[in-house]
Amino acid sequence: QTCALPISKTEIRSLGGHSGTVSALVLLSKDISSQFSTAFEIENDDQIIISASQDCSIKLWSLKTGRMIKSIYTFNPINCMIYLADEKLLITGMGGGKITAWDIITGDEISSVLPSSEPVTGLEFSEEHIYSASEDGYIRVLQLRDKQLHLLYVSETIRTRDGEIWEGFKPIRAMSVLKKCVYFGDEGCNIKVLDWKKGVVHKLRNHTA
Repeated sequence: QTCALPISKTEIRSLGGHSGTVSALVLLSKDISSQFSTAFEIENDDQIIISASQDCSIKLWSLKTGRMIKSIYTFNPINCMIYLADEKLLITGMGGGKITAWDIITGDEISSVLPSSEPVTGLEFSEEHIYSASEDGYIRVLQLRDKQLHLLYVSETIRTRDGEIWEGFKPIRAMSVLKKCVYFGDEGCNIKVLDWKKGVVHKLRNHTA
């Protein structure tokens, strides 16, 4: 998407408001942002930036003016975040393992699950499913039904393509999803690919660290 601001290779503005590390950002399109123009008193052609932080807050900003238009206190540090446009809900992964859905207009917590006590390290949305990765080494699959989060799957018992039980659970640091496969990087040196519906995982050997 083309940047809404002129490109001059100089800093245009600094959005200062968090007191801790900024851990996730979401830029809403103009079309999606315009749905909130009345609620947040922004122009119809403005865009909303959503930031999350280790300071236990979510903040919404006007891209045009740099003005903070809302702040939501989340009670827990946030590690990652995605926005579900169809549901108009923000999903956050917390440092304490909680996954939470938020209404960004009211700031209310709509639904939450606590599937692990370890920090959530990744969130993705694909084909009506929410995928999460965690420092406990597990991939989890959730679904949002009637604005409530439901845990569908945990990769506790998976096998290699040779049929052996997978025992290589390490803290997951990166994740991406394509259709039914979850690609993730942990503290090992290979990318792993999980077909979660079959419960099968294999390695893409490449990196040396």
